Amino acid sequence: MTRFAVLLASIFTVSFATAEPPTRNASKGHSLRETDADVPATTKDRYSSALHEYNVRLGEFDRGRSPVNVVLQSAKKLLHASLDAEIADSTSLYEKRVGDIEVIARRNLGLGTCTVQEVAQAESSRLDALLKRSLEQPSR
Repeated sequence: MTRFAVLLASIFTVSFATAEPPTRNASKGHSLRETDADVPATTKDRYSSALHEYNVRLGEFDRGRSPVNVVLQSAKKLLHASLDAEIADSTSLYEKRVGDIEVIARRNLGLGTCTVQEVAQAESSRLDALLKRSLEQPSR
């Protein structure tokens, strides 16, 4: 073995030998790493937080300070949160949001703060949402 291989082997051996297994809290049976922060937020809190994030991201994108994928991810996160919170017309609201993002992207393209690829991504997201909705509707 080369010196480098021996050094790596000794480092891994020492790190595995000194690693401690997670300690358990005897009263609850949970690891000490679990705290109240690890508990998922209620669906209403999650929706409220996702809506706030979307509005902030949309404002940043509107001013040309953020790429389109960031606001699209935020809109998708808001869609999932609104579906979990059982908000009426969640999918149609998502389609409207993505359409608004596309309009802003086209305007920003003219201002020079957005690229053609970002406009295409926004358009693709809008069309994808419309296609999914049409596929989910029952046949008549």
